Amino acid sequence: MKQHPHLTFLSDFGNRDHYVASVKGVIYNLCPKAHITDITHETSPHNIIEAAFTLAQCYRYFPRGTVHLAVVDPEVGSSRNAILVKSSDYFFVGPDNGLLSLVCGREKALEIISIEEENYLQKPVSPVFHGRDIFGPAAAHVANGVQIESLGPSKKDMQGLDFPGLLKPAPGTLLARVIHIDRFGNIITNIHCEDLAIGNHPQQPKLIKINGVSIEDHFQYYEEARKGNLFSLFGSAGYLEIATRQGSALELLGADLGTQVTAYV
Repeated sequence: MKQHPHLTFLSDFGNRDHYVASVKGVIYNLCPKAHITDITHETSPHNIIEAAFTLAQCYRYFPRGTVHLAVVDPEVGSSRNAILVKSSDYFFVGPDNGLLSLVCGREKALEIISIEEENYLQKPVSPVFHGRDIFGPAAAHVANGVQIESLGPSKKDMQGLDFPGLLKPAPGTLLARVIHIDRFGNIITNIHCEDLAIGNHPQQPKLIKINGVSIEDHFQYYEEARKGNLFSLFGSAGYLEIATRQGSALELLGADLGTQVTAYV
């Protein structure tokens, strides 16, 4: 492990309370040389799909060996497992509720550990704050170079994620869902450019319908559009998004996570 091990931290804790600072305090006590990058703590409360999507868009841009700590845990205190997953390049720590399954599906997880060894937990363990007492300490110990097998027994699999899938009710028609809305009000769907590819060439949609509104324009970047007009484009993560130039598509359309989007190609 590097002299200054790198960790990331993603949660739905927000920034007004003590939760984020408490988790970081535990990590720094156990791993004083740690460097922690906050991915975000503004995930919508309890929204596992949103958190999984966010983590999946950025984890691979961090140095090899980074420990990714992700805590969106509506079932905290229940019988759900706390897990550590090792891939070829990264470590992931979080609840076994589907949060880590999206990134680990891409990384091809090499080993899954159920975090159970009490010597590596913060005492006493609060039944409502596993981020501080289980996940944070586990991430810190891994960053310190502790062998992952020391934290608990191996598991064969993890909980999957009910990530919205694409439906194709007719040739040239895709039924999609809104999976994320960013701070600019851009509405991101679960249509990836690869879903519209012919060979190695992504095709632009001919028409998009959402909340009774039809959108025909498709551009490569935002400034191609006229102000106030809705259009689609493929965002930096490759997903089809609905936007308006220097404005909020969310305000114009009133969409929400899970809203249906129909694309004609």
